[in-house]
Amino acid sequence: MFLTTSMFLSPRRSLFALVALAFLAGTPALATWTHLQDVSWPNGEEGCAIGTTQCTLGPFSNPTTAGSTLALGFGLHQIAGQGQGQIQIVSAYTCNIPSPPTSTTCDPANGNVIDTFTFPENHECGDSDGVHFVDCAYVVAGAGGATFLTINITSGGNHWFPSMTEALSDTGTQTFDAAGAAKSSEDSLTHPGVTFNLIGTNDFIFQIIDAGSDESEITPFPTICSGQTYVGLFDDHYASAYALNTSCGMAPIWTCTYSNDCPDTGVVGAVAFKE
Repeated sequence: MFLTTSMFLSPRRSLFALVALAFLAGTPALATWTHLQDVSWPNGEEGCAIGTTQCTLGPFSNPTTAGSTLALGFGLHQIAGQGQGQIQIVSAYTCNIPSPPTSTTCDPANGNVIDTFTFPENHECGDSDGVHFVDCAYVVAGAGGATFLTINITSGGNHWFPSMTEALSDTGTQTFDAAGAAKSSEDSLTHPGVTFNLIGTNDFIFQIIDAGSDESEITPFPTICSGQTYVGLFDDHYASAYALNTSCGMAPIWTCTYSNDCPDTGVVGAVAFKE
């Protein structure tokens, strides 16, 4: 003989219990993104050398984690009057350079590449205003074990500043959600980041900006959205920041806190990943 809930509960209570059990069975556990590390540009305020089209970052503080998501951005501030139009990242790789090194960069020809970065369609994260340039790329689920990152861009110019943020989703099912870029058409002390209409309900968002000049100091304000804040890496005129476990696509507000020539125009980009 099999016992059933209805043998012990009234019909109304039995129905309530079945509905509650069905609800609990159909409710997934809350997925969570965890921040693993930030990797910043070399040489402090100098960044990647003037005129170069390739820059290698590393070694990282920790090797990348298998299955993690890598979000890469860069900003290039061109000397006034020397703008070169749309500058883009053209390739980016992670690798583990041996010691002693057989190569000082991540190069597919040398067989040392671990991850190859993907670009949003039509470089949706890239934009320029003739002086400021941004672009980004990503790896949704990395192979892990990388300790160096090499970025190649279309043309050199003034110093440029790449940065990467690594985050891990406990679901293992993360995918690309959205990407975008925008220009601030007027001089301003503040610049809104990219606003998203997110598909995901628990996203990792990576935002970047190039604005101001070498005397600027850029920091992100918290975005007023479910208490979510952006944190990240900052330089004189380039900054990157990330938000985790958010369903809010509201843009952070970047601000120029000090410069001899603030306010100024700026360019922003961003990419988001959903679980």
